[in-house]
Amino acid sequence: MLQDLLARLSGRVIVAHNAPFDVAFLQAETVRAGIAWGPIEGFCTMEVLHDLRITNSRKLHLCCSELGLFTGREHVALDDARAVVGILEYIGPRLLAMDTPQAAPGWTPPAAPARSHPRAGNAEPEPPRDLARQVRVPPGLGITEAAAATYLAVLDHVVEDGRVTENEVEASGLFARACGISRDIARQLHLTYLGEMSRLARMDGLVTPEERAYLSNLMPLLSAALPR
Repeated sequence: MLQDLLARLSGRVIVAHNAPFDVAFLQAETVRAGIAWGPIEGFCTMEVLHDLRITNSRKLHLCCSELGLFTGREHVALDDARAVVGILEYIGPRLLAMDTPQAAPGWTPPAAPARSHPRAGNAEPEPPRDLARQVRVPPGLGITEAAAATYLAVLDHVVEDGRVTENEVEASGLFARACGISRDIARQLHLTYLGEMSRLARMDGLVTPEERAYLSNLMPLLSAALPR
């Protein structure tokens, strides 16, 4: 069922009301299944309505009531989905002026489950090879390789534009908690990420002023991105 869902989402922009919350748990469930698929963004109708000052409310059914749209039964999945479609159609003319989030990564169901060498009789899922950057995951953290690799890919996405927003911290924190990644474990993963970026900068035997500035700016970004 999960693989069918990933196939449906492959290459599509995920739209939701309070998208960071929904996307974080979708991301977490893929990790629970041993699939490091991501990072994924979402188009948040709640943020758009608030940023454009179209509604005073943030809750989905109250936003729909203000706009005179279908509300249906609150917190019923199909009715909520229809309500989000109504909001998306309402703001449709404004979409051309907005930055479109990245589409979800492609997904091709494996012919057979990819597994690493078994450890003590239990096989762990192999981390994916198509994440933004492949970072060596330190052993002994008490989390699966898939969870660590996907968290690092999410972190890579958070810091890539040189700023960390509250929504990004909230979303990565939700994902971390859903996957059993504590603040201490996240801190270790952030140090691992910093170490890998430093290693990449030194690979050619010369750290340029631009690379040095990047690494210097990266440290406070990684600190700001820690789950709260």
